[in-house]
Formats: sequence, C-alpha cells, structure tokens
Amino acid sequence: MSLLVALITGRCSYSVDDGGYDLSQFRQDQQLVSVPEGLRGVVPTNREAVRAIAARNDGRDLRFVIIGDTVSDGNKTFRTFLGEIAALDPPPAFMVHLGDRVVSPVVECYGAYFKAIADPPCPILHVDGNHDVREEGERISRAFFGDKDFYFDRGDMRFVFMSDVPKAGLRKEPSGFTRTQLDWLEKVLSEPAPSRKFFFAHVPPRAPFKKIDPGLAALFTPPLENEAEFLDILARHHVVLAAFGHRHVHASEVYNGVLMVITGGGGQRNFVDPDVNEPRFTKKSHYTLVDIPRSGPAGPLEGILSCMGKGHTTLSITSFSQGSLSANGSDLSVALRPYPMSSSGPFRPGDPAPTRPGASPRTP
Repeated sequence: MSLLVALITGRCSYSVDDGGYDLSQFRQDQQLVSVPEGLRGVVPTNREAVRAIAARNDGRDLRFVIIGDTVSDGNKTFRTFLGEIAALDPPPAFMVHLGDRVVSPVVECYGAYFKAIADPPCPILHVDGNHDVREEGERISRAFFGDKDFYFDRGDMRFVFMSDVPKAGLRKEPSGFTRTQLDWLEKVLSEPAPSRKFFFAHVPPRAPFKKIDPGLAALFTPPLENEAEFLDILARHHVVLAAFGHRHVHASEVYNGVLMVITGGGGQRNFVDPDVNEPRFTKKSHYTLVDIPRSGPAGPLEGILSCMGKGHTTLSITSFSQGSLSANGSDLSVALRPYPMSSSGPFRPGDPAPTRPGASPRTP
C-alpha cells in the first residue's frame, strides 16, 4: 500500500529548509485552531479572496482558472503553471484550487504550498482535498482558509464551493455529502438569482465518468455518499459546470444536462489511470481555463473550456452553451460543440465583470 501511495502522489519532500513557512506549532499544539502570530496575512482566506475578486472586476467578460492536485516535488509543476497563468492575456479574474495541495508530512507541505502562492497571479479560492485534511491539515485549512462550504455571486453567476472529503481525511469514511450539506446546497441553488450556477468540489461523482473507468480503474472512483441525490440537485437547478479534482486527469462530459469536468493534473503523477480514447481526456499535467463572454441575464450563455498543458500548449478546447433563461420551455441542458462554436469565429475574451460577495453559514 505504501508503494501505491508513493506512485500516486509522487515521492515529494518538503521542509522549512526549502523555504517554506514554519507551521510546526500546529504539530506541537493539538488545540491550535487559528493562525499563529507572525503568520497572519501569509495567505488570504476564501472570504478575503472573494473581496479581492470583487475589487478587481469591471463588468465585462469572465476568465477563470481551475486547477487541482498540485503536489509535486518542491511544487515544481504548480509553480511553472503559476508563472504561465500570470502571463495569460487577458489575465484570469480568479483561480479555483480543487484540493490536494499537500501530502504527508502535512505541516511541512503546507508551509511550502503557502510560500508557492505568496505572490499569486490572481486571487485563489481553495476547496479541501482528502490529503489536505489529514494529520494537522484540517486545523490548518480552517485557520488559513475559513469555511469549507461557501459561495459568491458575480453578475448573473453564482459559484458554489463544497467539501466532499471524509472528516479529517479518514480513509474508512466515504467521500460525499451529508444530509445537512445537501439541504444547504438545495437552498443555495434554488434561489432564482443569480441564474447561472457553477459548482466545485474535490472528489468527482462516479456516474458521469464511467467512460474513463474501464476495468480495475473503476475501483479508484467509488460512488459518493448520497451521489444520486447530489447529481439530481445539480440537474434540477440547471448548473452550468461542475468541476472536480482527485483523479489526476482531465475529462469533460455532459451528464443530465450539466457540464461535468475533472481537472486534477496540476502536479501529482498518474501511474494508475489507463489511457482512454476520448477527445477531451488527458493524463498530461494541465490546468483548465474557462472563458465566458458577457451576456445579458436573459440571453444564452456561451463559453470556452480549454485544457492547458505546460508551455501554453492547448491540449483540448471545446465550446459550451446553455440556452436562454427567458424562453419558455427552453432546454437548459448544457451543450458541447467543437470550437469555435459558429462560423463567425471565436469571441475575444475581454476583461472580467462585477462581483457580489456572498458567504454561507458554516456547515458541519
């Protein structure tokens, strides 16, 4: 088992001597649940990141980055991607980290991760991965990033972030969502405005990605706790895009009208997943770039989903769309089409649009 874990995560080493922040107080004091003196302000909380997103936006097009599973020795791959993301034109409004930013030893690994994001190209919003909450990680995550489940609104779009990893990373407990979490999600998605909804968590549901799970690979993606009800909630509320990490691949598929994406190629090695003959699949290191042009709240939504490899290489690119909300009886299932979507050519992504911060009550 230890050999399997090493193969999946890569044999990563981290220490304060490598230039990371010293978080050893969390190991020494098992009751520590807040940021120690001297480390305050090292990284923004999720709430602070939302405020920074709001301050930077001016009401035009939206571009954002999704990345997950960024652990590599010394965060080399992740740091490379941070530099390339900083060079994007136009720049992204924000980045979503889908979790697994650390591995054991968690204290040293978090210290190295915080140093890596000390000067990010844009605000980063953090979702918990299963590795992130093991050992001292649960207390570190809550101290530095805040609530597990939260959302914010940006123009006519709502972005919802949830933790679906076992409490404290316990391997014996299933990944998924509790009844309390699903009730909260139902409430957040059922509000009529903003009308376009986006969702982010670490562990993907099994059902939408059966195409990439041939044979023994399916054992690495067991169903989530309450998976069927979770997927039903996303479909009933016409979620545009739901993104997950955990699997160290890129895959995208429309399932029950929702664009489902796995994007976990930010650094961790992949010796387990087989190669799959699908046009929107890769095991190469990558991040996902989402471009959405400005549109009125009643008009259709269009966007571009780009899987980006090292050196600004486009590994795959797809157009996606959701119908007009004002048309009675309109099918709001998301459609995937070749890029560009029309003969008029691709839209030019512009600068980002206004943001309204919103925050959830804390969920258990």
